Amino acid sequence: MLDGIPNAEYVRRICKHREKNRKMWAALGGMAIPPEKYRPIYQEVTEILGGSYEWRLLRAIDKTVNDARIGDALRALFAYPDCTYMFDLHPDAVKVLAACDNPAAALLYPVLVLLHEGNTDGHTQAEGN
Repeated sequence: MLDGIPNAEYVRRICKHREKNRKMWAALGGMAIPPEKYRPIYQEVTEILGGSYEWRLLRAIDKTVNDARIGDALRALFAYPDCTYMFDLHPDAVKVLAACDNPAAALLYPVLVLLHEGNTDGHTQAEGN
Protein backbone atom coordinates (compact mmCIF):
# COMPACT_ATOMS: atom_id res chain seq x y z
CA MET A 1 0.00 0.00 0.00
CA LEU A 2 2.86 2.42 0.77
CA ASP A 3 5.28 1.19 -1.88
CA GLY A 4 6.38 4.04 -4.10
CA ILE A 5 5.00 6.70 -1.73
CA PRO A 6 7.37 9.51 -0.74
CA ASN A 7 8.64 9.03 2.81
CA ALA A 8 6.91 5.66 3.25
CA GLU A 9 9.56 4.62 5.79
CA TYR A 10 8.59 7.55 8.05
CA VAL A 11 4.90 6.70 7.74
CA ARG A 12 5.66 3.14 8.81
CA ARG A 13 7.83 4.30 11.70
CA ILE A 14 5.12 6.64 13.00
CA CYS A 15 2.47 3.94 12.81
CA LYS A 16 4.78 1.40 14.45
CA HIS A 17 5.57 3.81 17.29
CA ARG A 18 1.88 4.49 17.88
CA GLU A 19 1.14 0.77 17.93
CA LYS A 20 3.92 0.08 20.45
CA ASN A 21 3.08 3.11 22.65
CA ARG A 22 -0.72 3.36 22.61
CA LYS A 23 -1.01 4.48 26.24
CA MET A 24 1.44 7.33 25.76
CA TRP A 25 -0.31 8.43 22.56
CA ALA A 26 -3.67 8.36 24.36
CA ALA A 27 -2.30 10.28 27.35
CA LEU A 28 -0.94 13.04 25.11
CA GLY A 29 -4.02 13.16 22.93
CA GLY A 30 -4.86 16.83 23.42
CA MET A 31 -2.14 18.30 21.21
CA ALA A 32 -3.50 19.77 18.01
CA ILE A 33 -2.87 22.62 15.62
CA PRO A 34 -5.11 25.63 16.35
CA PRO A 35 -7.84 25.86 13.66
CA GLU A 36 -6.80 29.36 12.57
CA LYS A 37 -3.34 28.02 11.68
CA TYR A 38 -4.56 24.72 10.30
CA ARG A 39 -7.04 25.97 7.70
CA PRO A 40 -4.49 27.68 5.41
CA ILE A 41 -2.07 24.77 5.79
CA TYR A 42 -4.79 22.26 4.94
CA GLN A 43 -5.75 24.34 1.91
CA GLU A 44 -2.13 24.45 0.71
CA VAL A 45 -1.74 20.67 1.17
CA THR A 46 -4.98 20.12 -0.74
CA GLU A 47 -3.64 22.22 -3.61
CA ILE A 48 -0.35 20.31 -3.63
CA LEU A 49 -1.80 16.80 -3.37
CA GLY A 50 -5.37 17.16 -4.62
CA GLY A 51 -6.49 14.10 -6.57
CA SER A 52 -3.16 12.25 -6.34
CA TYR A 53 -2.73 8.70 -5.09
CA GLU A 54 -1.15 10.10 -1.92
CA TRP A 55 -4.27 12.24 -1.36
CA ARG A 56 -6.59 9.26 -1.71
CA LEU A 57 -4.35 7.18 0.57
CA LEU A 58 -4.28 9.98 3.13
CA ARG A 59 -8.09 10.21 3.12
CA ALA A 60 -8.40 6.44 3.59
CA ILE A 61 -5.88 6.44 6.46
CA ASP A 62 -7.64 9.40 8.11
CA LYS A 63 -10.89 7.43 8.17
CA THR A 64 -9.25 4.22 9.38
CA VAL A 65 -6.80 5.47 12.01
CA ASN A 66 -8.95 8.29 13.40
CA ASP A 67 -5.97 10.15 14.86
CA ALA A 68 -5.56 13.70 13.57
CA ARG A 69 -1.89 13.75 14.57
CA ILE A 70 -1.09 10.89 12.23
CA GLY A 71 -3.15 12.44 9.45
CA ASP A 72 -1.33 15.73 9.89
CA ALA A 73 2.07 14.01 9.86
CA LEU A 74 1.12 12.23 6.64
CA ARG A 75 0.01 15.52 5.12
CA ALA A 76 3.46 16.94 5.91
CA LEU A 77 5.35 13.89 4.63
CA PHE A 78 3.35 13.68 1.39
CA ALA A 79 3.05 17.40 0.57
CA TYR A 80 6.51 18.46 1.79
CA PRO A 81 8.72 15.41 1.16
CA ASP A 82 11.88 17.27 2.15
CA CYS A 83 10.63 17.74 5.75
CA THR A 84 12.18 14.51 7.02
CA TYR A 85 15.17 16.38 8.47
CA MET A 86 12.79 17.48 11.23
CA PHE A 87 12.80 13.92 12.60
CA ASP A 88 16.41 14.59 13.66
CA LEU A 89 15.56 17.83 15.47
CA HIS A 90 14.42 18.28 19.04
CA PRO A 91 10.67 18.99 19.14
CA ASP A 92 11.39 22.45 20.59
CA ALA A 93 13.29 23.34 17.40
CA VAL A 94 10.37 22.10 15.29
CA LYS A 95 8.02 24.20 17.43
CA VAL A 96 10.11 27.27 16.58
CA LEU A 97 9.90 26.41 12.88
CA ALA A 98 6.12 26.02 13.24
CA ALA A 99 5.91 29.43 14.92
CA CYS A 100 7.76 30.84 11.89
CA ASP A 101 4.91 29.60 9.68
CA ASN A 102 6.63 26.48 8.37
CA PRO A 103 3.60 24.36 7.41
CA ALA A 104 5.43 21.02 7.57
CA ALA A 105 6.69 21.82 11.07
CA ALA A 106 3.20 22.76 12.22
CA LEU A 107 1.82 19.49 10.91
CA LEU A 108 4.66 17.31 12.24
CA TYR A 109 5.18 18.90 15.65
CA PRO A 110 2.56 16.90 17.65
CA VAL A 111 3.84 13.57 16.32
CA LEU A 112 7.48 14.53 16.83
CA VAL A 113 6.74 15.32 20.49
CA LEU A 114 5.32 11.81 20.88
CA LEU A 115 8.23 10.20 19.05
CA HIS A 116 10.68 12.11 21.23
CA GLU A 117 8.89 11.23 24.50
CA GLY A 118 11.02 8.88 26.55
CA ASN A 119 13.93 9.03 24.10
CA THR A 120 17.22 9.96 25.77
CA ASP A 121 19.50 10.62 22.80
CA GLY A 122 17.98 14.01 21.93
CA HIS A 123 16.66 12.95 18.54
CA THR A 124 13.16 12.17 17.46
CA GLN A 125 13.70 8.56 16.54
CA ALA A 126 10.38 6.94 15.73
CA GLU A 127 11.71 3.46 16.45
CA GLY A 128 12.67 4.22 20.04
CA ASN A 129 10.75 2.83 23.02
